[in-house]
Amino acid sequence: MYTVEFCHDMTTIVTMDERDEFNDVELTLTDSGAAFLTQYDDELGSSEMLMLSEQQLLDLLASMNSTEGLFRAKLRGRR
Repeated sequence: MYTVEFCHDMTTIVTMDERDEFNDVELTLTDSGAAFLTQYDDELGSSEMLMLSEQQLLDLLASMNSTEGLFRAKLRGRR
């Protein structure tokens, strides 16, 4: 289950674990091409954040259906 929210300069997606075993993960995509992944850590009592490029996020998504090896994913319409 997930939610999507559009703002003027960013999109926020929150995915919720339907078995309630993991905390929600929030993905924020900015117009500048940055992607932020955030998840609350119960043990630390705070949120952990990763900052990725749009390309790194694309690589992670593409890798889920890949075989072993070295690959280069490309965004359509970009070099």
